[in-house]
Amino acid sequence: MIYAILMGFVLALTQGNVERKQDGNLRILQTKNNTKTAFFSDTTFILKDTLIVPQNLIPGPGQLSKDGLKYYASIADSTGNYRLYVMSRNNLKEEFDSLSLTKLPGNINDVDTFSNSQPTITEDGKIMVFTKSWDNNWDNNDLWIAVRNSLTDPFDSLRPLSEINITDTADAYPWISPNGLHLYFAQEDSQGVYLYMASRSNRDSLFGAKESLKINFPGTNNFSCFLTNNELEIYFRAGIIYYAKRGSIGDTFSTPEAMPEFSGIGFVSGLSLTPDSSELYLYNVPDTTGKWILKFINSKSGVEEPLILDFGLGNADLQIIKGKIYLSAPKSINTELKIYDLCGRLQSTVYQGLLSKGDYTFTPNIKKSGVYFVRLTTNNFKETKKMVLIK
Repeated sequence: MIYAILMGFVLALTQGNVERKQDGNLRILQTKNNTKTAFFSDTTFILKDTLIVPQNLIPGPGQLSKDGLKYYASIADSTGNYRLYVMSRNNLKEEFDSLSLTKLPGNINDVDTFSNSQPTITEDGKIMVFTKSWDNNWDNNDLWIAVRNSLTDPFDSLRPLSEINITDTADAYPWISPNGLHLYFAQEDSQGVYLYMASRSNRDSLFGAKESLKINFPGTNNFSCFLTNNELEIYFRAGIIYYAKRGSIGDTFSTPEAMPEFSGIGFVSGLSLTPDSSELYLYNVPDTTGKWILKFINSKSGVEEPLILDFGLGNADLQIIKGKIYLSAPKSINTELKIYDLCGRLQSTVYQGLLSKGDYTFTPNIKKSGVYFVRLTTNNFKETKKMVLIK
């Protein structure tokens, strides 16, 4: 077995999946029937891309709409306060484009000093629950609910969920059911952070008393849950991401299973999936260098990638970087290769134009050491990979 590090993840590759170049670097070949796998065993999701936001904006935890066609994000501007935004696409095969990023209109994004984050929305798009904090402090997070009459209206009718919130205690990471009648959330007490559910009989009424989520798990720091639309499967964070399922609403969830593909990458939260489970989005803070939204794809989806990037990491040492980008094109294709910094600012256009079939080596014109994103774009394909550059 040969191992290579790519984007900070360990990829297990068999000898038949790798071609070694003369300079000793690895070129990872990925086809429809030959899918690379994150970490050391067969896992469900593999890292695909990152969501790019405009310059000077910092992403926070967000969540997909119930149909997967919108991504509702919390994003901080130069003031450091988070506001609620939305990105859109026409179908699940399209990528989210930063040009579609729009701040939600209405009182939901008031101009006071409060920060709004962690949005979740009903299937019809008319009810949103989110957290609000006056000082970006975890303990001062409260849950709020906003309502609009139609998709073209702003979210102007909003109130705190006083029936749920506890003063000076974190109430956070909500997930609302498609019909708006069940609310799952995290709440802190003196012993830790736990998952709860509250219900109501109709969309105009208050939520009833909270109930501890029925899940066979001993952890005391459980939050940031996401459920499938039928509420029978749950993903949540407890140090790493766990998964559990149940037979019907009201049943106890099965003993959670750890998902190792999301371990070892720093703080993660704000997980959400498309309804067909083909894509998974995750808020990630790997260290003090940045914050971003990672996109994973289901390894069983058999996505064919026309171009492959390799960063000369065949020695499996992420800190030894030669500053070169290796690219293999199996056919002639229009290609754009650009490098961005952690704030999303363009640093270099490495290549732009028609690329003939063959293997290529590029040396980017970057003068400073640091962490960068290399973004590859073709006619119908986008991929972003993290590069640590040491000069």
